[in-house]
Amino acid sequence: MTKKQDLLKKKKGEVIREAKIESISSNKKSTAKRKLPLALVVVILILIFILVVGAFTNLFSSGTTSSDRQKFIQEYESLNGQQDEEGNLYYDVSIEKEVDVEYRSFEDLEEFLEGETGIFFLGMATSSPCRSYVPILVDAAWEIGLDRIFYVPVSETEIGHFYSEFLEVGDQNQDFTEQEVSVPTLLVIKDGEIIDSLVGTSLTDSSSFSVVSSEDVSELKEELMNKLSLVISCSDAC
Repeated sequence: MTKKQDLLKKKKGEVIREAKIESISSNKKSTAKRKLPLALVVVILILIFILVVGAFTNLFSSGTTSSDRQKFIQEYESLNGQQDEEGNLYYDVSIEKEVDVEYRSFEDLEEFLEGETGIFFLGMATSSPCRSYVPILVDAAWEIGLDRIFYVPVSETEIGHFYSEFLEVGDQNQDFTEQEVSVPTLLVIKDGEIIDSLVGTSLTDSSSFSVVSSEDVSELKEELMNKLSLVISCSDAC
C-alpha cells in the first residue's frame, strides 16, 4: 500500500472517530436538555403541592373560627326585633368587633381545667342579661387584643344545676363544681385554674334590659378588660 493510500485511510479514520465523538457529545447534550425541563417540572409540582397544602390548612383553621364567629353573631342578632314567650321584645344586639369565638361544651371546659388557659363565656341567646352583656364582652376582648373567647351555649334545662353534674375537676377547682350553672358567666382560666370569674351582670336592674346607660357599659367594659387581661399578663403568682 502506497503512502498516499495510507494517508487517505488515516484521514478517513480520523473523520469517522471525530464524527462518533461529535455524535456522542450531541446525544449527551440532548439528554441533558431533556432532563432539565423534567427536573424543573418536578420542582414546580412540589412547590405547588406545598402551597396548596399550606393554603388549605390555613383556610380550614381560619374557616372554622370564622364559621363559629358568624354562628355566634347569627345566634344573638337573629332575635333582634322578635318577641319572647311573654311578648317582650328581645334586647337588640350588635356585635361589631372582630374577635374569634369558638363554640365549646362542658366537656371542653373540663379539659381546660386540667391545665389549659383561656376565657370561657357561658351564655344563652334568649337571655336579656346575656344579650346586653355580649357586645361589651367582645368589645373588651378586642380592646386588649385577646385572641379568642370560648363560648358554651347553655340551655334552659342546664341552668340551676350544679357544675359537678357536668364536670369532674381537680382539687384546685373543687369549690367551683359546687356552684350552680348561671348565665351570663365569665371564667378566667390560667393553667387549669379558675383565677377569676364574673357571674351575672350589673348592667341594669330592669328585667327587660331595654335601657342600658353608657355609664353602666363603661364600668362593665373596664371590669371585663381587667379580668380578660389576666390570661395575657398574669404572672405565676396570680
